[in-house]
Amino acid sequence: MATLRSSNVGAVNRGHRGTTRGTVPLTGLIAAVVAISPALLAGCSGDKGSPPATTSVAPTTSTTSPTVSDDTAPLTGLPQSDAAVRARGVVAVKIDNVAPAKPQAGLQNADLVFEEPVEGGLTRLMAVFQTKDITRVGPVRSARIPDASLVRAMGGGLLIYSGASKVTSRMLREEQPKGVTLLPEGSRGWTRDSRRHAPHNLFVDERLARRSRSSDAVTARRQFAFADATPSGGEKASSVALRWSATKVTWTWNDDRERWLRTQSGRKDVMETGGRIAATNVVVLQVETTTDPRLKDKTGAHTPLPDLLAGGRAWLLRDGVVVPGRWQRQDADSPFTLVDDSGQELGLRPGRSWIELLTAPAVPSVT
Repeated sequence: MATLRSSNVGAVNRGHRGTTRGTVPLTGLIAAVVAISPALLAGCSGDKGSPPATTSVAPTTSTTSPTVSDDTAPLTGLPQSDAAVRARGVVAVKIDNVAPAKPQAGLQNADLVFEEPVEGGLTRLMAVFQTKDITRVGPVRSARIPDASLVRAMGGGLLIYSGASKVTSRMLREEQPKGVTLLPEGSRGWTRDSRRHAPHNLFVDERLARRSRSSDAVTARRQFAFADATPSGGEKASSVALRWSATKVTWTWNDDRERWLRTQSGRKDVMETGGRIAATNVVVLQVETTTDPRLKDKTGAHTPLPDLLAGGRAWLLRDGVVVPGRWQRQDADSPFTLVDDSGQELGLRPGRSWIELLTAPAVPSVT
């Protein structure tokens, strides 16, 4: 029988809060999604998807109650014997995700990677480091208002980014949320790569950043649950496609590696070091988004603002299976959790994971 490991379990079947997509005042949104500590802010500086498959599988299911393991890393569920490492906070780095920014650096050592919608139907990544340190991460790009909410869900830590718009920077400073230290470009550990073109050439040394602004005043909070056994109720999948209006990502299951392999815009997604981007788990969270007229890029495209508290549909990709469910989050100081239709927590396989914030009403296409 598998052991299910979790902590900070959210309320079951809390449901959607009924937010409406469209233009809304920013004040209420920020109160829900932003969370940053009163730290010094040093400036701002194709493959077409098919309809869901109907073949289903009934893997072994864990029936044990969630428990917390004292010797596993909080974000991966993998064994971690070093208590000091287990107690560290996170370092979250915003990473560019457009074609000129590839190949990226550092993602292979991230415990979690969030993929977020940004302007024009594009996406941007947030690589989260807790157990591993790495000298080169990037290309680093600018912050968005929901970023701090993601860091706060993980218990707080450093949010590293290249800068932000004046409105975003002001709102981040004024909110003074707790647990998150802002670290824009200009501190120790930043470099420009002369072999790349700006703005896709900024990199950071995660180790030096952690030392210069310690994230270890807080301890990383476990996200989701972990289980050795695959949850029941899923369907077998060889690939799963996700689409934002200008970005398509496909995750393909590899039996030999027991990993999901990533493709973006029809090309295999390969790291700067040459390895294929892969994940043990892919968690797809369908999110409603709003906009504010003050938040837009230089082309005039409005910034999508995901509601990171409302809950909604979710899909867990692990072990070559897609398991449907719902995501929940009690409040801005709580982690994300996944549950099935009965309210039972869905367990991720111990390992590194990608969290996909998929803009509603889009759903995964499973083949």
